[in-house]
Amino acid sequence: MFAQFGEDRLAAALEGELGIRDDCLVLLTGSTSFAIAWHASDTSWAPDEDVIQVGSVRAEVGDRVALGGGEMPVRANNLDDWDWAVAPNEGCLQQDGFWFTWSLEHL
Repeated sequence: MFAQFGEDRLAAALEGELGIRDDCLVLLTGSTSFAIAWHASDTSWAPDEDVIQVGSVRAEVGDRVALGGGEMPVRANNLDDWDWAVAPNEGCLQQDGFWFTWSLEHL
């Protein structure tokens, strides 16, 4: 599940359930969990409610969603290279991959 690049952004789609694993917001797709990263400028995270808001769309842990974006390599040595809505913790680095997204849609 690697991204294709088109029109200057990631152009793949991924569907699954929002979840929390190792104190990290993830998208669960079967047995795979992707840590999720949105652009910080239009995203907010309310950890006390487990609610993410991207633009005008709100979703909470347990919701089935579709994300536009793509998988990107993130390692402990390049975390400062990305514009995080919420900086990843060590639990995020334990997930199967990072999914960088620019959209959120309910299924």
